[in-house]
Amino acid sequence: DPAVSVEPWDEAVAVEHDLVDLIAAVERVKAGAEAAQIRAIAELAGRAMFAGCAEHGHGDPAHGIRGAASVISAELRLSPSAAVQRVATACELVDSLPATLAELAAGRIDGYRARVIAEQTRPLAAIPDLRRQVEATLLAKAPRRTATQLRAAACKAVLAADPASAEERHQRARAGRFVSP
Repeated sequence: DPAVSVEPWDEAVAVEHDLVDLIAAVERVKAGAEAAQIRAIAELAGRAMFAGCAEHGHGDPAHGIRGAASVISAELRLSPSAAVQRVATACELVDSLPATLAELAAGRIDGYRARVIAEQTRPLAAIPDLRRQVEATLLAKAPRRTATQLRAAACKAVLAADPASAEERHQRARAGRFVSP
C-alpha cells in the first residue's frame, strides 16, 4: 500500500518500502501479462489454420503446436524449438492446468513456477484427475516457495501420487543407459 505511514525521521525506509511495493506490484502485473500471452498462444494453436490440414489430419494438436510455433518463432525471434516448447506449455496450462494458469493470472505465482508445475506434473498427464490433485497441493504453497523448493516438492508429490509409474519411468531410463567404448 503506497500510503504506508512511517515516522518523519525515517524517510529513507519509507522510500525503500515504497520501492519494494512497486517491485512486487510490477511482478504481479508481469505475471498477469504472461498469463494473457499464454491464453493467446493456446488460442492461436487451436485455430483452424494451424490445427490441421489434409496432410496431417484435422484437429491434430501437435500440428497446431508446430504451426503456431513457426509464427511465434518468427515474431518473437525465438528458436524453433523454444517456440514449440512455449506453445506446447501454453496449451498444456490452458487445457490441463487451469488452476495454475489462474494463479499466474492473479499474480500469485510467476511464469517460472507455472512452468515448473507443468513440467513436473507431466508424468501424470494420462491421469488428469490425479494431476489436478497434485496441482492443487503444489499451488497451496507455491507462492511461498522458491522455484527450487517447488520443483523438489513437485517431484516428491508426483512420486507419491503414482509410485508405480515412477518405477516404470525409472526402469525405462535405466534400460536406455549405456556406456560406449
